[in-house]
Amino acid sequence: ARDGTRDRALALSVGAAQMVRRARRRVHPMPRACSAAAKLLRLLPASLHVRLHALWERVFGARFDEVWLGADLAQVTAALRNLPQNSGRKAKTLVLASGRGAIPAAAAVRRRHADDAFVVVAQHPRVSLAAFDAVVAPKHDFANAKKNASRLFLRADDVVDGKLPAAVIETEGALHRFDDAFVRLAHESWRFFFSSRPAPRLAVAIGGGGRGGG
Repeated sequence: ARDGTRDRALALSVGAAQMVRRARRRVHPMPRACSAAAKLLRLLPASLHVRLHALWERVFGARFDEVWLGADLAQVTAALRNLPQNSGRKAKTLVLASGRGAIPAAAAVRRRHADDAFVVVAQHPRVSLAAFDAVVAPKHDFANAKKNASRLFLRADDVVDGKLPAAVIETEGALHRFDDAFVRLAHESWRFFFSSRPAPRLAVAIGGGGRGGG
């Protein structure tokens, strides 16, 4: 658990803003002021965070990515610039992102490397959908799209006859890991437990809304 090499790899994988603490040590810690700024930025709505970073980027470039994005994109930039060419055309790298913490970084990759990366976001990012190449999200995230275009981070002309932009791929329900194979495995796992208990049975799923009100 105290292997310095493993700690370093873990720290790089989660980004500089979310350091892995092991045996009361920090790996590549940010200065206190930068760490405080990173925490404040993560409290902002994602849409405001992305817009502010885009303005910063126009003036200062990629400086302080660790603060703005929670990760240093230098290695991503180097990898994208060295992509092989196929039949005279440069291949694109598929970049997948999901969750509030990943949205600003995904938007930055799209801005900087639109010709080298194809950026896809799972779930509604709560920022302008034009910031990504594709968005995969459940239909209920886009209910009443025509009436609430601005609230859904769509431009008014994005919605034509109530239809969303072609880059939006709607799913019937929320994205999850449950498929037929998963359900069959769970059925087998619990069959013995329930075989000795009376029927019929009622299952109650308990949950709550997220920060976005969903």
